Amino acid sequence: MPIITCPDCGHHPVSDRAAACPKCGCPIAAPNVSSGSPNQAVAVPGQQDGSQAIAQLESIVKEAQRELLTSDQAEVVARRIADSKRTAFSSRDAFVETSVANRILVLGDEDVDILKSLDADQRLRIKALYALACDRLDGTMLGGLKGFRNLAVLDLSYSSGWTSTEMRIAFSRDVDLSVLQHLYLRRSRRVCSYGIMYWLKQATQLEGLYLDGSTNAELNDDLAGQVSSHLLRKHSLRTLSIQGCSQLASPLFLGAMQGVLERYPQLKMIGP
Repeated sequence: MPIITCPDCGHHPVSDRAAACPKCGCPIAAPNVSSGSPNQAVAVPGQQDGSQAIAQLESIVKEAQRELLTSDQAEVVARRIADSKRTAFSSRDAFVETSVANRILVLGDEDVDILKSLDADQRLRIKALYALACDRLDGTMLGGLKGFRNLAVLDLSYSSGWTSTEMRIAFSRDVDLSVLQHLYLRRSRRVCSYGIMYWLKQATQLEGLYLDGSTNAELNDDLAGQVSSHLLRKHSLRTLSIQGCSQLASPLFLGAMQGVLERYPQLKMIGP
């Protein structure tokens, strides 16, 4: 029984005869159809265990989070997520039910309306929401985040992005992201510094803000001031990632951030 490393998440040891990786749910052993009819249906691990399928979706997202993807790469990841969901779940309701039970929601453009369909109890149970490369997400749709008061991780990377006006629309609808711990807005194409300030003002427990390559407006000293203000009030921020923003980080921003880093040594800035 050879021992291998999971090709998806790198977990070791895993038996090459295991149906799936015990850590991420990635299928390992090929289905054995030699003893049965050639037309016999072979069960997919995710169809037997919805929790395992959700764990696999989360693993795909976390793999994407480790790299700063191009638009093409992000679309490949989005298709992989969509294919995994179609394979693992017989219906949209089955996907929602399993997601709520596991507190993890992984959305694609084809099911973004799920945000509006969840009831109050379902919204309260979600801890992590990932919506990579979802161009249907805009300021109006973000109003659908109302009621997600336990949301600890929000990943809206590689989407079309939002202007500051659209962000204001979301928060004017009583969106409460005060317990948010990690916010990913990587390569979101229209997010601007001014709009990001709404997220910083709202999240009282924010530990990580990831803006890598995400904005077409300059990162300016106003944003640095808001980061400083957040740290002064809440002391929670530990990571500010701005990789790939070298063309957008103004000298005023970098100078101001240098002062912030000196005052708050707990903050780690990655990039530009």
